[in-house]
Amino acid sequence: MRSRFALVMLVTAGTIGGFAATATMSFLPRAIAGVPSAAPAAASIALCDVYALIERHVESDQFRPARDAEQERIKSQLMPMETELEAMQKDLQSANPQDPAAQAKFGMFQQKREEYQQRRQQLLDTYSELVAKQFAQSLTQVSAEAKKVATELGYSHVISQKTSEMIAKDPRQLVEEFLSRPFASYPAETDITEKVREAMKLPKTPITPPAPAAAPSAPGATTPANPPMTAPAGGSPSTKP
Repeated sequence: MRSRFALVMLVTAGTIGGFAATATMSFLPRAIAGVPSAAPAAASIALCDVYALIERHVESDQFRPARDAEQERIKSQLMPMETELEAMQKDLQSANPQDPAAQAKFGMFQQKREEYQQRRQQLLDTYSELVAKQFAQSLTQVSAEAKKVATELGYSHVISQKTSEMIAKDPRQLVEEFLSRPFASYPAETDITEKVREAMKLPKTPITPPAPAAAPSAPGATTPANPPMTAPAGGSPSTKP
């Protein structure tokens, strides 16, 4: 009886051991044996002056009309306020600073001018946001076109490389110029900027685009100043800034 039981256990152990060995061998080629996989393809890098293309792109019909319309909207809202301030300022220039009525008008002028400044800043902030969004959208489109052109030419990577003359007026600008030129040298044939420009039908001549934080000048670009409500000697202090 014991011999039969021992035989069954031996056969069972052999079966399990064989399965384990088979299972282990089945995993060895992938997990342990280290069978070499296909080597990755060598990277081929194309360069593209994305900065120059964006400068042209944001001046295209895709983006400029929206900015022009926003500038007109800003002017239409600020012009009535400026006209009112200019009229009040002119009226106060000949006023007697000791006249209570003139002082009340001057207080109203200051209040109106503050409202104007706040409204102008709000409108210009909205304009700046519009311009920034256009630049971001342009970057996405230019990058996509550069990738498409590079793929057609057999390149696996596209790196943005500024090619224009380096111009910097302060150290911060100089750092930006350095960072926009990651390659110190490269084969001229790897520059696909011109091919991307042609694909996007952008002009050859560089165009000065609006800065992302720039804002249009409203009519009467300078904020109306305080009128000359200078008091006579011994009177209240001058209200000139």
